[in-house]
Amino acid sequence: MSKEFNIDNYRYVEESLTFSQWLKDHRPQKNHLDPEARLDGMLYEHEGEQWDYIVQLPTETFWTLYEDSGQLKIRNGYQVRGRVGYIVTQTPHNAHRTILIQDVTQEMVAHRPHHVYSWYSTELLQESRENIKDMRSKFNPQNNFTFSEWLQIYKPQPNHLDHTARLSGLLYEHEGEGGFYMQQLPFTAFWTVYEENGMLEIRNGMYGVPGRIGYVVCQTPHNQYETLLVNGLSLAMLEHRLGSEEL
Repeated sequence: MSKEFNIDNYRYVEESLTFSQWLKDHRPQKNHLDPEARLDGMLYEHEGEQWDYIVQLPTETFWTLYEDSGQLKIRNGYQVRGRVGYIVTQTPHNAHRTILIQDVTQEMVAHRPHHVYSWYSTELLQESRENIKDMRSKFNPQNNFTFSEWLQIYKPQPNHLDHTARLSGLLYEHEGEGGFYMQQLPFTAFWTVYEENGMLEIRNGMYGVPGRIGYVVCQTPHNQYETLLVNGLSLAMLEHRLGSEEL
Protein backbone atom coordinates (compact mmCIF):
# COMPACT_ATOMS: atom_id res chain seq x y z
CA MET A 1 0.00 0.00 0.00
CA SER A 2 1.39 3.41 -0.99
CA LYS A 3 0.55 6.96 -0.06
CA GLU A 4 1.62 9.91 -2.21
CA PHE A 5 1.56 13.67 -1.74
CA ASN A 6 3.25 16.79 -3.12
CA ILE A 7 5.29 19.26 -1.05
CA ASP A 8 6.63 22.26 -2.95
CA ASN A 9 6.48 20.35 -6.23
CA TYR A 10 8.38 17.41 -4.71
CA ARG A 11 6.64 14.08 -4.98
CA TYR A 12 7.10 11.90 -1.92
CA VAL A 13 6.17 8.24 -2.17
CA GLU A 14 6.02 5.99 0.86
CA GLU A 15 5.48 2.26 0.46
CA SER A 16 4.67 -0.19 3.25
CA LEU A 17 5.50 -3.89 3.21
CA THR A 18 4.82 -6.61 5.72
CA PHE A 19 7.89 -8.40 7.06
CA SER A 20 6.85 -11.58 5.25
CA GLN A 21 6.48 -9.78 1.93
CA TRP A 22 9.82 -8.03 2.43
CA LEU A 23 11.53 -11.41 2.96
CA LYS A 24 10.09 -12.73 -0.29
CA ASP A 25 10.63 -9.60 -2.39
CA HIS A 26 14.09 -8.48 -1.23
CA ARG A 27 15.70 -11.68 0.17
CA PRO A 28 17.80 -10.45 3.12
CA GLN A 29 21.20 -12.13 3.47
CA LYS A 30 23.03 -13.52 6.49
CA ASN A 31 25.64 -11.37 8.23
CA HIS A 32 28.87 -12.88 6.83
CA LEU A 33 30.94 -11.28 9.62
CA ASP A 34 28.93 -12.73 12.51
CA PRO A 35 27.08 -16.05 12.08
CA GLU A 36 25.34 -15.46 15.43
CA ALA A 37 24.08 -11.96 14.62
CA ARG A 38 20.73 -10.71 15.84
CA LEU A 39 17.55 -10.86 13.75
CA ASP A 40 18.16 -14.55 13.04
CA GLY A 41 21.70 -13.91 11.78
CA MET A 42 20.85 -11.04 9.42
CA LEU A 43 21.63 -7.86 11.38
CA TYR A 44 24.86 -5.88 10.90
CA GLU A 45 25.66 -3.68 13.90
CA HIS A 46 26.35 0.04 13.27
CA GLU A 47 29.86 0.02 14.68
CA GLY A 48 33.31 -1.45 14.06
CA GLU A 49 34.02 -3.84 11.21
CA GLN A 50 30.35 -4.37 10.45
CA TRP A 51 29.67 -0.66 10.04
CA ASP A 52 32.80 -0.32 7.86
CA TYR A 53 31.36 -3.00 5.59
CA ILE A 54 27.96 -1.31 5.29
CA VAL A 55 29.27 2.16 4.37
CA GLN A 56 31.11 0.84 1.32
CA LEU A 57 27.95 -0.74 -0.14
CA PRO A 58 25.62 0.89 -2.68
CA THR A 59 22.63 2.45 -0.90
CA GLU A 60 20.13 0.30 -2.77
CA THR A 61 21.57 -2.91 -1.29
CA PHE A 62 20.94 -2.34 2.41
CA TRP A 63 18.22 -1.36 4.88
CA THR A 64 18.23 0.23 8.35
CA LEU A 65 16.56 -1.27 11.40
CA TYR A 66 15.63 1.59 13.73
CA GLU A 67 13.38 2.52 16.63
CA ASP A 68 10.82 5.30 16.33
CA SER A 69 8.61 6.26 19.31
CA GLY A 70 9.11 2.83 20.86
CA GLN A 71 8.29 0.97 17.64
CA LEU A 72 10.84 -1.03 15.65
CA LYS A 73 10.87 -0.45 11.91
CA ILE A 74 12.96 -1.28 8.87
CA ARG A 75 13.41 1.22 6.03
CA ASN A 76 15.44 1.17 2.85
CA GLY A 77 18.79 2.95 2.84
CA TYR A 78 20.15 5.05 5.71
CA GLN A 79 18.24 6.05 8.83
CA VAL A 80 20.35 7.80 11.46
CA ARG A 81 17.90 8.60 14.23
CA GLY A 82 17.18 5.59 16.43
CA ARG A 83 19.21 3.24 14.26
CA VAL A 84 19.83 -0.25 15.61
CA GLY A 85 21.63 -1.90 12.70
CA TYR A 86 21.49 -2.80 9.01
CA ILE A 87 20.37 -5.64 6.74
CA VAL A 88 21.83 -6.40 3.32
CA THR A 89 19.42 -7.79 0.73
CA GLN A 90 20.01 -9.73 -2.45
CA THR A 91 17.34 -7.83 -4.38
CA PRO A 92 18.06 -4.07 -4.58
CA HIS A 93 15.43 -1.55 -3.48
CA ASN A 94 14.38 1.71 -5.10
CA ALA A 95 16.55 4.29 -3.33
CA HIS A 96 14.27 7.10 -4.54
CA ARG A 97 11.31 5.81 -2.51
CA THR A 98 10.74 5.31 1.18
CA ILE A 99 9.89 1.68 1.92
CA LEU A 100 8.84 0.80 5.48
CA ILE A 101 8.43 -2.52 7.27
CA GLN A 102 6.67 -1.94 10.58
CA ASP A 103 5.66 -5.35 11.98
CA VAL A 104 9.06 -5.98 13.64
CA THR A 105 9.17 -7.06 17.30
CA GLN A 106 11.85 -7.02 19.99
CA GLU A 107 11.74 -10.83 20.07
CA MET A 108 12.49 -11.03 16.36
CA VAL A 109 15.44 -8.66 16.67
CA ALA A 110 16.88 -10.42 19.74
CA HIS A 111 16.76 -13.88 18.15
CA ARG A 112 20.15 -15.37 17.26
CA PRO A 113 20.62 -18.56 15.18
CA HIS A 114 22.53 -20.40 17.93
CA HIS A 115 19.69 -20.20 20.48
CA VAL A 116 18.55 -23.62 21.72
CA TYR A 117 14.91 -23.71 22.78
CA SER A 118 14.54 -27.45 23.41
CA TRP A 119 13.72 -28.40 26.99
CA TYR A 120 17.07 -30.14 27.53
CA SER A 121 19.29 -27.20 26.55
CA THR A 122 22.81 -27.02 27.97
CA GLU A 123 21.74 -24.33 30.41
CA LEU A 124 18.91 -26.49 31.76
CA LEU A 125 20.86 -29.73 32.12
CA GLN A 126 24.20 -28.08 32.92
CA GLU A 127 25.79 -30.54 30.53
CA SER A 128 28.08 -30.09 27.54
CA ARG A 129 26.70 -30.63 24.06
CA GLU A 130 28.83 -33.79 23.80
CA ASN A 131 27.23 -35.24 26.92
CA ILE A 132 23.79 -34.42 25.59
CA LYS A 133 24.56 -36.45 22.48
CA ASP A 134 25.65 -39.33 24.68
CA MET A 135 22.19 -39.33 26.29
CA ARG A 136 20.71 -40.81 23.13
CA SER A 137 21.15 -44.34 24.51
CA LYS A 138 19.14 -43.38 27.60
CA PHE A 139 16.05 -42.17 25.74
CA ASN A 140 12.85 -44.01 26.59
CA PRO A 141 12.24 -46.53 23.74
CA GLN A 142 8.54 -45.66 23.89
CA ASN A 143 9.45 -42.14 22.80
CA ASN A 144 10.89 -43.34 19.49
CA PHE A 145 8.49 -43.38 16.54
CA THR A 146 8.59 -44.53 12.96
CA PHE A 147 7.68 -41.87 10.42
CA SER A 148 4.32 -43.56 9.79
CA GLU A 149 3.50 -43.71 13.52
CA TRP A 150 4.38 -40.05 13.90
CA LEU A 151 2.10 -39.09 10.98
CA GLN A 152 -0.83 -40.91 12.54
CA ILE A 153 -0.32 -39.71 16.13
CA TYR A 154 0.77 -36.08 15.72
CA LYS A 155 -0.82 -35.19 12.36
CA PRO A 156 1.75 -32.83 10.75
CA GLN A 157 0.19 -29.95 8.81
CA PRO A 158 1.10 -28.57 5.36
CA ASN A 159 3.42 -25.57 5.16
CA HIS A 160 0.95 -22.70 4.69
CA LEU A 161 3.72 -20.42 3.39
CA ASP A 162 4.91 -22.75 0.63
CA HIS A 163 2.71 -25.50 -0.79
CA THR A 164 5.70 -26.88 -2.74
CA ALA A 165 7.83 -27.24 0.40
CA ARG A 166 10.09 -30.22 0.97
CA LEU A 167 9.00 -33.30 2.92
CA SER A 168 5.86 -33.57 0.78
CA GLY A 169 4.79 -30.02 1.56
CA LEU A 170 5.34 -30.21 5.33
CA LEU A 171 8.74 -28.61 5.91
CA TYR A 172 9.26 -24.99 7.03
CA GLU A 173 12.83 -23.93 6.29
CA HIS A 174 14.73 -22.67 9.35
CA GLU A 175 15.77 -19.39 7.73
CA GLY A 176 13.75 -16.26 7.13
CA GLU A 177 9.98 -16.38 7.22
CA GLY A 178 9.73 -20.02 8.32
CA GLY A 179 12.01 -19.51 11.31
CA PHE A 180 10.14 -16.40 12.44
CA TYR A 181 6.80 -18.20 12.13
CA MET A 182 8.04 -20.91 14.52
CA GLN A 183 8.85 -18.27 17.15
CA GLN A 184 5.17 -17.32 17.27
CA LEU A 185 4.03 -20.88 18.05
CA PRO A 186 4.01 -22.74 21.37
CA PHE A 187 6.90 -25.21 21.68
CA THR A 188 4.42 -28.08 21.78
CA ALA A 189 3.22 -27.33 18.24
CA PHE A 190 6.34 -28.00 16.18
CA TRP A 191 9.22 -30.40 15.60
CA THR A 192 12.76 -29.97 14.21
CA VAL A 193 14.12 -31.89 11.23
CA TYR A 194 17.91 -32.20 11.47
CA GLU A 195 20.93 -34.23 10.45
CA GLU A 196 23.28 -35.64 13.05
CA ASN A 197 26.15 -38.04 12.36
CA GLY A 198 24.86 -38.59 8.83
CA MET A 199 21.39 -39.58 10.03
CA LEU A 200 18.16 -37.65 9.41
CA GLU A 201 15.80 -37.40 12.39
CA ILE A 202 12.84 -35.40 13.65
CA ARG A 203 12.75 -34.22 17.28
CA ASN A 204 10.05 -32.39 19.21
CA GLY A 205 10.54 -28.69 19.89
CA MET A 206 13.25 -26.43 18.51
CA TYR A 207 16.58 -28.21 18.40
CA GLY A 208 19.35 -25.68 17.75
CA VAL A 209 22.13 -27.92 16.46
CA PRO A 210 24.35 -27.14 13.45
CA GLY A 211 22.56 -29.86 11.47
CA ARG A 212 19.15 -28.19 11.74
CA ILE A 213 17.26 -28.36 8.45
CA GLY A 214 13.75 -27.09 9.17
CA TYR A 215 10.53 -27.51 11.15
CA VAL A 216 7.18 -29.27 10.94
CA VAL A 217 4.01 -28.02 12.65
CA CYS A 218 1.68 -30.69 14.04
CA GLN A 219 -2.01 -30.62 14.91
CA THR A 220 -1.54 -32.78 18.02
CA PRO A 221 0.70 -31.13 20.67
CA HIS A 222 3.74 -33.04 21.93
CA ASN A 223 5.03 -33.38 25.48
CA GLN A 224 7.76 -30.74 25.77
CA TYR A 225 9.15 -32.38 28.91
CA GLU A 226 10.18 -35.54 27.09
CA THR A 227 12.53 -36.08 24.16
CA LEU A 228 10.60 -37.62 21.26
CA LEU A 229 12.43 -38.95 18.21
CA VAL A 230 11.17 -39.89 14.76
CA ASN A 231 13.42 -42.32 12.89
CA GLY A 232 13.35 -43.73 9.39
CA LEU A 233 13.49 -40.43 7.50
CA SER A 234 15.38 -40.77 4.23
CA LEU A 235 16.94 -38.10 2.01
CA ALA A 236 14.44 -38.97 -0.73
CA MET A 237 11.54 -38.37 1.68
CA LEU A 238 13.05 -35.06 2.81
CA GLU A 239 13.58 -33.77 -0.74
CA HIS A 240 10.18 -34.85 -2.04
CA ARG A 241 7.89 -32.01 -3.10
CA LEU A 242 4.20 -32.30 -3.96
CA GLY A 243 3.70 -32.77 -7.66
CA SER A 244 7.01 -34.52 -8.26
CA GLU A 245 6.85 -37.99 -9.73
CA GLU A 246 9.08 -39.93 -7.33
CA LEU A 247 9.35 -40.25 -3.57
